[in-house]
Amino acid sequence: MAKPSSNHPPKRKQPSTPNTGALERVSLRNDFYRDRFRMLVTAVPVLAVALLVSMGLNAVQFSQKPKNHYFAIDADGRLIPIKSLSEPYVTEGRLLTWVSETVTRAYRMDAQNYKAQVMEMSDDFTPEGFAEYTESLQSSGTIEFLTKNLLISSATPTGAPLIVERNLTQSGAYYWRIQIPMLVEYKSGLKAASKKRIVEVIVVRRHTVESKQGIGISKFFAKDLT
Repeated sequence: MAKPSSNHPPKRKQPSTPNTGALERVSLRNDFYRDRFRMLVTAVPVLAVALLVSMGLNAVQFSQKPKNHYFAIDADGRLIPIKSLSEPYVTEGRLLTWVSETVTRAYRMDAQNYKAQVMEMSDDFTPEGFAEYTESLQSSGTIEFLTKNLLISSATPTGAPLIVERNLTQSGAYYWRIQIPMLVEYKSGLKAASKKRIVEVIVVRRHTVESKQGIGISKFFAKDLT
């Protein structure tokens, strides 16, 4: 037996409002941009502070940049610091000791070996100073007196060396003008003679590549004292 049909029609689903999805998307997008804006507003001051700190550190690092140090290599393969010729480089105590020893050796020679002994002094002079030193030995008659009488000469400081001037040369090299009193003695067997002299030298700064001491005698002048 067939069931009687219902008089009520089937219910239909209510269609969703078309604008609901669009509104939700707009709302989500607004929330996204609002959150990002807040993050940006917070990050900008932080980044600004970090930038200022970085600039400050760079300025400090630049102002405290270490000086460059330059070195040369000598004939023995040793590293030698290169310093400006306008700087003294040696202490005055060391300088005066060096001058006293160098001038003493400058008069230490004998009639047979004087040429080699004079040449050994070349490292302690500049080229111009060495030429003046050898000229002084000739013009003063020291070499002639030594060879004719077959003498041996030596010298002894009779006083402390004295710095009478400190300055820069025209080329910018530091120099000292120094005076030292000397007693020069000549001996041969039982014969002996001596002379008192005041020796004046000008010592200039040299590159350590040219001179291990970093200094050299550029002027050599000796005057006999009566």
